[in-house]
Amino acid sequence: MYPAPIITDMSAEDAVEMMVKGALVLLAVAVAVALLVPFAIGYALTAVVWRISEAIINSLFPIRPDPAEIARHGEMLRRAREKEEREERERKSAKPLWQREEEAKEAARREAAASGPKGPMEQEEPEAEEDGAEDDFEDEEEPAREEQQEKEKPLDKNVYLERKLSKQQRDELAEREYKRLKISAFGDSGASYYLVKPRWNEGKEHAFFCFLIEAELKKRGKRAELHVNDGPDVVFKHNGHRYCIDVETGTNIARSREKVERKFGYYARDYYRPYIFVTKKKLKYKYSRYGIVVTRAKLKKVLKSVFD
Repeated sequence: MYPAPIITDMSAEDAVEMMVKGALVLLAVAVAVALLVPFAIGYALTAVVWRISEAIINSLFPIRPDPAEIARHGEMLRRAREKEEREERERKSAKPLWQREEEAKEAARREAAASGPKGPMEQEEPEAEEDGAEDDFEDEEEPAREEQQEKEKPLDKNVYLERKLSKQQRDELAEREYKRLKISAFGDSGASYYLVKPRWNEGKEHAFFCFLIEAELKKRGKRAELHVNDGPDVVFKHNGHRYCIDVETGTNIARSREKVERKFGYYARDYYRPYIFVTKKKLKYKYSRYGIVVTRAKLKKVLKSVFD
């Protein structure tokens, strides 16, 4: 079967109008092509002629560089390279400011020792011992009367020595999400049980040593800034310089050494003297490449060297 013819209602006038419109479109396209093609051909010919003329001129009149100009340019490059190398050597060999100050102090002490002992009128007066704040980190035995006074105080600290608390106080702290931790604060005595209040996203051991360092700084009359997730764990100021101590339990270096190296690089740039406090002695050698490492046993000695 043949398909049925398509029947439309178009009149003769509509057909003529459509044909005229099509013719006008074709005419417009033809005019555009007629205008653009000569322009493109002319541009291509101009480029070819320019390249040919340039090649002919260069072959007839070659440009010879000035030897003095070449030598002067080479000398400038050589001096710039030597300057960069010298600055790099000086940067690598330069000692940090705190080390230079330590060497100056040591030289002054040697000079004073070489000049002989001081006379009776020149003897320095002994420094008065600072009254330290009450310390919950010591493991020494105390009289029962002091323990009774401790049990009567409000529970507003971040760390408590468990044996100083009553059962009611221990239960109250447990309800307030304090964590029980058995540890030796300075590694020089037997371990004791503590109740620690960790901060957000923090382990109880990490929190314990942050509060321990804060308490040691408070004994020396220094206010410590504690950070949780932004910057070093402990920051304090002394003689116009900013110091920082970052507490490391070993979890960060196990996750990403690159991140640890980048972090301590920032601290070395932004702080006068950054310290790395390791909670375990075996971590000392893992972190020694990143800065000054401090163990529990050396904490008091290091802080004494800073303030004396």
